[in-house]
Amino acid sequence: MPILPTITPIEHLPEKTLLAELFGDFTEEQEAYKSAHGKYEQKIAVTENGVTKEVHEYVCPDGSVGWLAKVRQEIDGKEMVKSFGVGPETKARSHDWLEVKDLDYGVK
Repeated sequence: MPILPTITPIEHLPEKTLLAELFGDFTEEQEAYKSAHGKYEQKIAVTENGVTKEVHEYVCPDGSVGWLAKVRQEIDGKEMVKSFGVGPETKARSHDWLEVKDLDYGVK
């Protein structure tokens, strides 16, 4: 199964379609993994067809947990990243395509 659709460029896919194309039915897999292991599964960065994808668990100050999926791809000669958060900090951990050089994760 190809990681990317053959017709629509990745940066133009709707968010749910992009997640399905890159991660399959990963939300259900994550919930099943959490039920079995008490935490979400982390996936190291893997690059395929010019797209790098990775998954991280996060823990909030109150102890609640969630996970986020990051997708990196070169678009028009720029390294771009899109993040999808799932859980209590969904909004804070999700963003549309941003150029990597413009990201500030609190590190100066």
